[in-house]
Amino acid sequence: MSRRKAEPGPWLLLFAEPLQREGLERWLEDDPAGYRVTANPAQEGLSPRLLIWSVTSPPPAERLEAEARQLLDRWQPAPLLLLLPSGHNYPQRVLLSLPVQGLLEQPQPSLLRQSVADHERMYDFKHDVEAEIDRYKKYRETILPMIVDGVHMINDAYASGKRIITEGANAVMLDLDYGTYPFVTSSSTTVGGV
Repeated sequence: MSRRKAEPGPWLLLFAEPLQREGLERWLEDDPAGYRVTANPAQEGLSPRLLIWSVTSPPPAERLEAEARQLLDRWQPAPLLLLLPSGHNYPQRVLLSLPVQGLLEQPQPSLLRQSVADHERMYDFKHDVEAEIDRYKKYRETILPMIVDGVHMINDAYASGKRIITEGANAVMLDLDYGTYPFVTSSSTTVGGV
């Protein structure tokens, strides 16, 4: 009985220190998806599906962001998955502003494999655009009567003497800088954010 050889998997371009690179290559090449991993950006005809950058010695935040942008510019449209060591000192606001499509801190093999599979699924899909447009046209008919100019509506209510109640849902513990990470929002919720 002859076995059909499986199609080779997508290319992943890996940026990591040599010893770490060897371990990451083994983790990814052992995956059933059959990923092909290279650390050679000069490889002829290379069109990676995903860039993986494993940072062992975290640089200053500005340099990390600049290097991430350079990688994305050079290898577009491939998304960038950033792997950081535990104990890095980047604040959440820096991590949230990085130009990366994925971020893992001290990943285990199963988490790394799952993240790579998720990126592959997210960035290589087929979709019926016309059916999606038709679906949103139906939503438009439902939602359109509910849309108002909020400023005008509030001003009219105020001018006619109606009571107006406002709500602030976020508090200090949800603040990006002072809150209890990871249970924070993406902006400043304290008076400094007003």
